Formats: sequence, structure tokens, C-alpha cells
Amino acid sequence: MNIKKIVGYGLISIFHLDMIIKDVCETLGNGGNDNADIAMKEICAQETLLGGCKDRSVYGQGAGVTQFDRIGFLDVRKRVREKDRQKVIKRYGIDVKTVQLRELDFNPLLAIIFTRLKYLKITAPIPITLEGRADYWKDNHNSEAGAGKPEEYVANANRLIYNEAA
Repeated sequence: MNIKKIVGYGLISIFHLDMIIKDVCETLGNGGNDNADIAMKEICAQETLLGGCKDRSVYGQGAGVTQFDRIGFLDVRKRVREKDRQKVIKRYGIDVKTVQLRELDFNPLLAIIFTRLKYLKITAPIPITLEGRADYWKDNHNSEAGAGKPEEYVANANRLIYNEAA
């Protein structure tokens, strides 16, 4: 995807998104299988086509490049582990307990921080396979009520990240 297809969410390029994801995962941990960074980028591919689609959702249903919802946002803010909160403060000067959901709309750093913090609260590890991560995303990010399907997640990841035909 070229830079002209980035339309919002505070991104200036795919490389910008990659740098943010890498830094946040280095700061908060990349998971036992070292694939949280992969999952974060795949979530962005599924939720906003890596920042390449305009957000037409009702406010509060999804904010930022990862389309973080209000319920999940409030839960992360309330239940963030103190050690993770301090890591974010030390690295970025951001106290996640004071962030407002609207701030995620045009700040991809905040969107990735909140998504990583949400995934840190899930006891099951992030799966190694793309198909496993698609199911994990459905269960933990999109939910049963969400319109997204694991098959779409796989197709978007293959098309936008791995440059494979779906």
C-alpha cells in the first residue's frame, strides 16, 4: 500500500505504523511467542485496512486505527496493570488512566498502546498461525456481536501485509 492510500487515524505511512507497533511491543512486551507485533498489524489490516479506509462507524463503536471500542477502552483504563502503566509513562510520558477515547482517533500510538494493553490482559497466548490469530481477534477484539469474520481477517492480512492473493 502506498502513502497516498493512508487517509487518516494520524498515520503518515505504513512505515510509521510499523515503527509504532515495533516500539510499543518492545516497551510492553511482544508476547511469549514473540508475535504480538504481528497481531497488532493484522488487527490494523482488518479494522481499517492499515489506515486506508475512512471510519464510517458511530462514535464509540470504534476509535483509531485499531477501532477500539468504548467498553474495551474503559476496561483497559480501569484495569491496566500498574507495571504496564508505568512503562507507558516512562517511555511515552502518557498516563493511560487519563486518556480519553476520542484521542485514539488521530493518534495511532495511543490506539496501539491500548490494543497491546488489552491483549496483555488475555490469559491465552497470541497464536502462532494467521488462522489462530484471526480466531483470537474474533474472540477478543471483535466479539460475537461484531460483524467481522475470521475469514476476512485472514484475507485482509494476506492481501495487505503478506501480499498474497486471498
